[in-house]
Amino acid sequence: MKLTPQEINFIDNYLIKSDVLFADVRAEMTDHIATAVENKMKTEGFDFYDTFKNYMVVNKKELLASSNKLYRYSPNVLVDFFRTLYKPYNLFFGVSLIVVFSYLSKSGETIESGGIYKVLLLAVLGIALLQLFYSLIIIKKRYLYLEKTSVILMIINYTNLFINGFINYDSYGNYWSIGITVFLLFAFMAYYIETIRKFKKRYA
Repeated sequence: MKLTPQEINFIDNYLIKSDVLFADVRAEMTDHIATAVENKMKTEGFDFYDTFKNYMVVNKKELLASSNKLYRYSPNVLVDFFRTLYKPYNLFFGVSLIVVFSYLSKSGETIESGGIYKVLLLAVLGIALLQLFYSLIIIKKRYLYLEKTSVILMIINYTNLFINGFINYDSYGNYWSIGITVFLLFAFMAYYIETIRKFKKRYA
């Protein structure tokens, strides 16, 4: 016996009230509970609410514990991100940076990384704030996977700091060190937008 959309929504709301805040984690748990409840309704013959109540009395503690594990051990976003670096649009952008920076370096133009690294630092901060604004204001949902992408931003930030003036704010870098940060920020934005599109389709 398949559950109705209203019954599925009932499970979802129950999990929200149980402080399962992330929509992607909650969706997985809802699917798991719905399947278990459907099977019990077939074998035991009770209606949805009695079956759900009995199931949660026995399994709620274990289910919530498993959701906490998902909070700590989210999917490997780093692996997913690095795989996107080979996407055609990222390769095209990377090659374009190489061409432009090669021309500028041969022309004798200098670049002050001490100032530019601060601009890139603000760019990282700006992207992080945009992520927060998108989740809390626009879609009004929290996704564990999307929030875990902040690890990628942190790595990009420290990469920028170490190669463009972390030790000496007045240091002079080169086009290539700055280009690495610019490329990673571009790739991250493309990866984040693509991930949002997938989540909209899956958790709409």
